Amino acid sequence: MLMHVTRASNALLIALLVIGALFLVSRNDCSLTNPSASLSSVTGGNRTAGNAPFPAQNAVRNQSSKSPLAGLELRIIETDRVEGRLYLDADATGRAGWLHGVACDIKIDFLVFTLCLIAFVGVLWASAQRILAATHQIALAQKRDLEATQRAYVSAHPYGVAPFNSAAYAEGHVGFRNAGKLPARNVRWFVDVAVSSDARRAHFPIRELIGNNLIPPNSEMTQRGRTAISQDEFDNFLANNLWLYVWGTVQYEDGFGHERHTNFCHRYDMRGFSSTMGGLASSQIEKLGRGSISSDGSVFHQYGNDAG
Repeated sequence: MLMHVTRASNALLIALLVIGALFLVSRNDCSLTNPSASLSSVTGGNRTAGNAPFPAQNAVRNQSSKSPLAGLELRIIETDRVEGRLYLDADATGRAGWLHGVACDIKIDFLVFTLCLIAFVGVLWASAQRILAATHQIALAQKRDLEATQRAYVSAHPYGVAPFNSAAYAEGHVGFRNAGKLPARNVRWFVDVAVSSDARRAHFPIRELIGNNLIPPNSEMTQRGRTAISQDEFDNFLANNLWLYVWGTVQYEDGFGHERHTNFCHRYDMRGFSSTMGGLASSQIEKLGRGSISSDGSVFHQYGNDAG
């Protein structure tokens, strides 16, 4: 846009300079006094020396039926002295002055018209630029609105921890759901799991992403992460002294070529715990160290959840 504005401005400036130069030249040329008057001042406004006509003039007129535009008259005054006079025909100078005036009027009118035309084109060009700028802004707003309503939106939902086994590991599950109207492409993710005694943990590192999937609109993909837990961690979790965190990120293309991401952090507590072996007493469950945690025991943690 700036390049086109600069080129148009330079073209208008060059045109104005050329027209200005032509105007100055024409003004100087047309400001000369009437040629017949100038020549009349030289010849004295007549074709006689004193009150008597030159014989040479009458001879020239008798020899030609066409009046000359100019003449030169010479007269020998003495043996070594010649006197002469240059004159213009009165009708010829009148015609020349009239033609000169018409030519000057045409030049001035043409220059005035050209300057007015340039001014009009300049105003029209400025208006066109404003219209183009407004149209461009409207197009950008429409594009943003279209992207906002049609692009892919991927969210992360807690799907529980299973198994939650002190003899093996704790495996946290996350559902990546596309709530948009376009497919989410090049979907990559990272999921991690950890137990912690800090109910307000704020640091959740993101490491290398994996995958290259596609999630269609109104569809979902489930992924998981795991961590080893000890019997002490299992017992402390059941005693509400520990919390289990499932966190990570999902990155994707939103259907318009833009990279998007959703960071998530789900915190689990004892509320969703259940034994994987029904009919066991709590002491037996603790001894075996095996169970699972449903999404009923999860919350979206106060840290680690954002999107962009």
